[in-house]
Amino acid sequence: MNFRKSVHKGETLDLDGYSALWHVCGVPLHARLAFNKDVENCVENRTLPQKQALHSDPDLPLDLEELENAMDACRELFYPFIAQLVRALEGPSVPAEVDGIVPSQKDGAYRVQLKTVGGALVPVHHDEDSYKRRKPPGPVTDPAPGVPKVAGSKVHVEKQLGSGMAIVCVDGERRFLKEVYGASTQGSFIREATVLSRLAPHPHVVTLMGLVVLPDGAVDGMLLELIDGVTLEAWQPPDGQQVDQCLKDRWLEQIQAGLNYVHSRGEVWGDVKPSNVLIDKRGDAHLIDFGGGFTAGWVPRQNVETTAGDHIGMMKIRESVQNMRTGE
Repeated sequence: MNFRKSVHKGETLDLDGYSALWHVCGVPLHARLAFNKDVENCVENRTLPQKQALHSDPDLPLDLEELENAMDACRELFYPFIAQLVRALEGPSVPAEVDGIVPSQKDGAYRVQLKTVGGALVPVHHDEDSYKRRKPPGPVTDPAPGVPKVAGSKVHVEKQLGSGMAIVCVDGERRFLKEVYGASTQGSFIREATVLSRLAPHPHVVTLMGLVVLPDGAVDGMLLELIDGVTLEAWQPPDGQQVDQCLKDRWLEQIQAGLNYVHSRGEVWGDVKPSNVLIDKRGDAHLIDFGGGFTAGWVPRQNVETTAGDHIGMMKIRESVQNMRTGE
């Protein structure tokens, strides 16, 4: 297929995913690839993380070759649909539908998102143009009046981590900052701040230390206990060793203790999965991310943000940890 008949007019690759405007035989095609929360292990989620490294450390220079390789990986996923579109547009009669996608009656453009459904990557219709991006959440009304407030002018950034997160210093104390605009929605930020404000400090649950406020009193971020470590999902044994069974038991006991405490306070963890557990430098486990939602494969959709969902997710974490290879 001659792809010279499809021309890129604009592309973006950022924390929202991949978005592009193509002109295929003169017809606009708005293409989008986004993270799939319904299916964790899927083509789009395996492809898009290539770009996350481009945003992981803003102090490093942007690697243009790496960026282009990431763009190429995203483009290639659209080639089969574009090939069908070219054949249709060059045919004797132009069909209104191409692989289930109907052009807009307003401007004749095709708007396609590739998404894994039923185990296959398929085109689905979407309603946004490629240049329209998700508007990031803005400051919110104080969701936790009893939590200490810190003026934004007193928050000094030590290291930007991307996605509205940073390591900061406040009155000589290092904290982990999560800004509102980095959350998926205002609701998820408010939920996390509200839930954590109702929990007393616990050795295996991240502690909310304060809320960052603007001059008008609106809340622009939350200050969390800084836990130096990696997620359970990313944890690797030192020097290529295998994980010890005693360490597995320790983690599971600590995660369960943290979850039991959350439930004892009448709260729900929410998006239970290994990437929402931090393992610190001492090897202790901590529950993080109380913004809610769910991830397919860990918590069923019908059990989202319920104690039942937490128990199911905990069972999955237990299975995942026990399946880690143990040294002889």
